[in-house]
Amino acid sequence: MASSSALVRICQGLGITASSFLAGSLYYLSTIAIPAVLTAPSPSLLLKQWHTLFRRGKKLGPALALFGTLNYLHVAWTAYNNNSTYERGLWKLYVTAAVCTGANVP
Repeated sequence: MASSSALVRICQGLGITASSFLAGSLYYLSTIAIPAVLTAPSPSLLLKQWHTLFRRGKKLGPALALFGTLNYLHVAWTAYNNNSTYERGLWKLYVTAAVCTGANVP
């Protein structure tokens, strides 16, 4: 089993990666996908395209948010239980990152 320090580093990396992918996918939807869908020539095509985006997004978005949030919360818990004054003071920042990542799910 990995040491506690290695596990914290892995969770930090996974949390940052998951929240980055989530932010990137939401940015893509807002700036590229939705404006492109709005140019559909008919309302039925627009609805079909939007439904496809929604179906794919409802699977990926919550999973990324949950994964990132759980990783940040694990790091926050570890920092809170740490004896080092510096690391113990960081737990609030990791909880904030967890809340911000989880809040991206509509």
